[in-house]
Amino acid sequence: MKHNKKNKKQFKKPVKDSGFTIIETLFSLLLISLALMSISQMITAAIDAQRKSSLRFNMQQKIEYCRNQLVSKSFADPELEEGSYSSAEPPLKIKWDIQDISPTLKSIHLSVSYKKITKEAYFYISKHIKNNVPKEVIK
Repeated sequence: MKHNKKNKKQFKKPVKDSGFTIIETLFSLLLISLALMSISQMITAAIDAQRKSSLRFNMQQKIEYCRNQLVSKSFADPELEEGSYSSAEPPLKIKWDIQDISPTLKSIHLSVSYKKITKEAYFYISKHIKNNVPKEVIK
């Protein structure tokens, strides 16, 4: 019997689907969604940190401005009389307490706050010394 190649039935191997399975697709979607959630959380945290940093910088500027205004006044100025004072410059609240320590020395406690963040500075004004060095405290 002759074997003729043309007559011979050729059996093909079963064709395997070359696509992705549903499990592979779902797993890849899960990984992509986790990556996107982490990136969005990092962006949110960075924006919040930048906002807080900017707020603290503005608070420090306001403390320096108020301190310079108080130091520039004459020792006998009526605005430097003993007592508690406050003002509101939205969104910041400013408070300062002036205490006479002696006839030639005054202590000033200055605080600037925004919601739960408070920045404070303590300094002294002397009748005889013009170089007043602040002592700052951050809460």
